[in-house]
Amino acid sequence: MALSSFDSVLVIGGGHMGGALLRGWLKAQRDPRSLYLLDTDSLCRTSWESWLPSSHIIGHSDDIPFNEIHFSCIVLAVKPQQIAHVVGTLCQRLPPLSSCIVSVAAGIPLASIAHHLGHSVIIRAMPNLACAIGKGITALYSAHAKDTPCCAHVHRLFACLGMTLWLEEEERFDIITALCGSGPAYLYYFLECLTKAGAHYGLSEADAQQLALSMVDGATALAIEKKEAPRTLRARVTSPQGTTAAAIDVFQHHTDTWDAIIQRAIEQAMRRAKQLAEETPKHTHAPSP
Repeated sequence: MALSSFDSVLVIGGGHMGGALLRGWLKAQRDPRSLYLLDTDSLCRTSWESWLPSSHIIGHSDDIPFNEIHFSCIVLAVKPQQIAHVVGTLCQRLPPLSSCIVSVAAGIPLASIAHHLGHSVIIRAMPNLACAIGKGITALYSAHAKDTPCCAHVHRLFACLGMTLWLEEEERFDIITALCGSGPAYLYYFLECLTKAGAHYGLSEADAQQLALSMVDGATALAIEKKEAPRTLRARVTSPQGTTAAAIDVFQHHTDTWDAIIQRAIEQAMRRAKQLAEETPKHTHAPSP
């Protein structure tokens, strides 16, 4: 059945986050003919040639087919430092009252974008990379009511990629960014450290890595199934005066405890999110890329 043009989605930026969203929608069996990608990097465009129709992979904003396609949603998946340039370019070509605009740029408040695109419904989103396999988390915020057609459409779009959460206050994005957006990197770092420790004490690096991955996969799946607090699950594994208790004692009573380290790390990520917002130009008239 032919797709309605209202279903078309344009992703600007095919890097890690933009790519994860596209892969997630394709995994959710969204028709590739409904997806468009704009990226100025030729290597990025080439990497998508086996996934999207060639005419849907665009290298210049002038080639976006606004006269032929009504994009139900335009996703700004570029780095925070690039958002002003991209928005300044987009506002010169975007038809009035056209698409829902979704920004996934970390730390960039809606006001910085609305200055240029005030005629559109603008939604801020913070997805994470697990959206690529349908197990992501996406926080959403809009100044418009969540039951408006545009917000409802964006909600359905991101619900295909995993859990969604609407925030009542935009200020909560800093903690969402630090906890869920950056969170996978914390876990990967933990896995990296476990792998190194296993290799240090005699395992091959490949075996140590596979053991660490399988352990985290099983522990996470069990936590989801049990729906119990992490504290409860941890206590169940930690026998008094046993091996686990000995390790936990190091985490809890070392000069820098895990609790303190994680809290400081989250605080630093939140602080950087605020800095990115302050560094974003409030006014721009950028030329086309």
